[in-house]
Amino acid sequence: MKRPVSTYDTALKLNQNFARAWEGKSFALYSLDRPVEAIIAYETALKINPDNAKTWTGKGLAHLKLGQV
Repeated sequence: MKRPVSTYDTALKLNQNFARAWEGKSFALYSLDRPVEAIIAYETALKINPDNAKTWTGKGLAHLKLGQV
């Protein structure tokens, strides 16, 4: 089930340090073909939780989508 980006924005209004919400927002943006915005959200998630391999992978895929190898 896809969740709209606004759902994650609401969660982040309540807690800006919620890495899972940033990760979810990133994935939602990536799914909407908005890789630049997704990368920004992935970077924010990684500042909070730099050890999350799933987030690093998502960020890498977004860069690949932009042709940034």
